[in-house]
Amino acid sequence: MMGSLIKYIKLFIYSWVFCISFLLLIGAVISTLSFFSSGEFKFPFDQVLRAVFFGFVGGSAISLAAISFKLLDWYRSRKDKKV
Repeated sequence: MMGSLIKYIKLFIYSWVFCISFLLLIGAVISTLSFFSSGEFKFPFDQVLRAVFFGFVGGSAISLAAISFKLLDWYRSRKDKKV
């Protein structure tokens, strides 16, 4: 029981870190492209806060979807064994 809980906590943390870093990378790429076109590098602090917030939201959604699909598979496998 405790081992599966630790796996799910690791899944949440991994998905949060992945989504936040991916959104920050997208913001950095857009700012770099903007730098090449206008000559001014703009990476506002609001963009960082937005990336962190949506990273938490996206990471939570990914983790909850993975957990719910695993529980659905577990339920269906138990249901098939009874029949």
